[in-house]
Amino acid sequence: MTQPAPTIQNKSGPVTVYRVVAILSAALFLLQPILAGQFLFNGHSGLKDVHRIVGDILILTVAGQLLAAFLARRTFGIGLVMHNVALLVLTFVQVGLGEAGKDPQHTSAELAYHIPLGVLLFGMGLFAPFMGFYDLKQPVHSVRRNY
Repeated sequence: MTQPAPTIQNKSGPVTVYRVVAILSAALFLLQPILAGQFLFNGHSGLKDVHRIVGDILILTVAGQLLAAFLARRTFGIGLVMHNVALLVLTFVQVGLGEAGKDPQHTSAELAYHIPLGVLLFGMGLFAPFMGFYDLKQPVHSVRRNY
């Protein structure tokens, strides 16, 4: 039987800020595919602009998330910082692909990369808040069984 990862009890400023901003980013990452589905399949063309604006806001929230993770790196470790660096870079790429794929018929080649990258960002964005509550620096020792 393995022991669960210990939770972080530290509630200092950067740790709390990271948790709040990561949860906000996760909510926005959840909202993005809903908005995309509404304007692609239900014809709500006004939601395309909202989808673009939320993407721009995500760049800001993920940048804040990265800053908070960096300031709390002694608590979280460098792994969380690197996760957020990758998340920010991929979010920039995602927004760039979305801007490059402004085709009224939704047939541009950029969308072929925009959608799967969005799925990856969805997973990374939802995983980030959970990383802020568990001490990933501590090794988890498995229990040896003597038979």
